[in-house]
Amino acid sequence: MLAVGMAAAVVTVSAPAPAVAQSAQERLDRLERDLQLLQRQVYRGDFAAGQTPPPATAGADVSGDVATRLQGRITELEQLVTRLTGRVEETQYQVQQMDQRLQRFMDDVDFRLQQLEGTGGAAAAPAQGQSQNQGAGGQAPAPGQEAPATSGGFRAATPSQPAPTGGQGAGSQGLAPGEGTLGTIPAEPPAQAQAEGQAPAQTGPVLPEGTPEEQYSYAFGLLREGAYDRASQAFEAFVDRHGDHSLAGNAQYWLGETHYVQGDYERAAVTFLDGYRSYPESPKAPDNLLKLGLTMAQLDKTREACAAFTRISGEYPQAPDPIQRRARSEAERLGCGNL
Repeated sequence: MLAVGMAAAVVTVSAPAPAVAQSAQERLDRLERDLQLLQRQVYRGDFAAGQTPPPATAGADVSGDVATRLQGRITELEQLVTRLTGRVEETQYQVQQMDQRLQRFMDDVDFRLQQLEGTGGAAAAPAQGQSQNQGAGGQAPAPGQEAPATSGGFRAATPSQPAPTGGQGAGSQGLAPGEGTLGTIPAEPPAQAQAEGQAPAQTGPVLPEGTPEEQYSYAFGLLREGAYDRASQAFEAFVDRHGDHSLAGNAQYWLGETHYVQGDYERAAVTFLDGYRSYPESPKAPDNLLKLGLTMAQLDKTREACAAFTRISGEYPQAPDPIQRRARSEAERLGCGNL
């Protein structure tokens, strides 16, 4: 009886074993199906909304954030390079402008040095048998023959009758005292005109006794010393006395320089224009045109300045190279080609 009871208990305890084994097998099958489904979803990359991606996809999102930050940094660097490039181009432009200004300054210094050094050769012109610029005595060109100089766009600040110009010879024109000295300088305030009217009375002591060459050298020496007022009076007196001399054109030019260096651009313009009209064959004729253009530029008369610069190459193609370069440089600076 006892044996029968123990056998029954064993049967009772071992009876659920098949059910437990079946449940475990079902769980394994379900896990296998879920794993296969997960693998298919990972390969296709399609996850339903609300599902958590596998670790591999989460890592891909982290890499995407890094790429976004790198792209932003690259964009910032590109913008920085663009700004730096703009600054470099601006600096290059400023350097180019400074180089052009330096070149003009060097040309001007070279031009002035050649003017000073070449004065000795100009003073020796009579000894070399050069013809006088205007001819002697009454053979000076009539004022009406000089007037075409204004056809290039110059607005002459001189009176309509340039007869008092010193370059035409005081004796040949029968000038009264006081007329040949200031030539074609326009009307000015009474005080200044009165002071200038006294210049002829000073003509005697202004120039020393001697030959025209010696008197010219004396006036030029005053210019070199920087005594511009005295040099101006001396050159005026020289042109008044020796208007038909071969050095009269040089004296007229340096007279204009004395006004130019003192900032009296209106009188300088008149003097340079008189020199160009009265002494077209003088060695200083292209110099007169160049300084006339520079003076007109100082007076904000761009059109007249461009006309002067253009005439240099057209009428004096053999002018010294520094003058040609300076004229081209100034014409380019003023934009003469656009007028």
